[in-house]
Amino acid sequence: MNPESNNKEQKTKTYKNRIIFSLFLAFIIMAIGYIPLAYKAKFGVVDQSKFWDIETNVITSGTIHGNASENFKPYSIANTLYFSVILKEPGDYITYDVEIKNKGRLDAILDKMLIDINDEQNQQKAIKFTVSGIKEGELLRAGRSATISIKVEWDPTITSVPGGAYSTIKANFQFLQY
Repeated sequence: MNPESNNKEQKTKTYKNRIIFSLFLAFIIMAIGYIPLAYKAKFGVVDQSKFWDIETNVITSGTIHGNASENFKPYSIANTLYFSVILKEPGDYITYDVEIKNKGRLDAILDKMLIDINDEQNQQKAIKFTVSGIKEGELLRAGRSATISIKVEWDPTITSVPGGAYSTIKANFQFLQY
């Protein structure tokens, strides 16, 4: 054998080995780079309810004073409460206690509390409400609960409304992710 030809074969073999090693290394790098992409793609669509779950479903009629009564039992849909009151004279009131639970894993801030009085017969002027407990801008930590009391009462500045005052009240609580 010719030493020159043996040297040439050796160089060719070394060159081929380097190319194979480089391709193998490129494949390993691509595989490692693909793992985070595959992980993110696999778990990119997440059930947000596991992280974000505010519940306002515990409504109790607290104090009923005077001749006040309920038109229907209070209920909750999502973060909106519905209740209806009948107030017959000054001094009548009903207090509702609402427990708001943060069942998610994220802290939440009460962004807005919207209370709407549905008043077909313009009796809203005789109905007044006050809210105590968690306030707008306050934090509700994950796994915790807070109580809001809503007092619906006859406005003491109104002395009479023929037939009494009644309204359906809708209270909506809007939370933001903290």
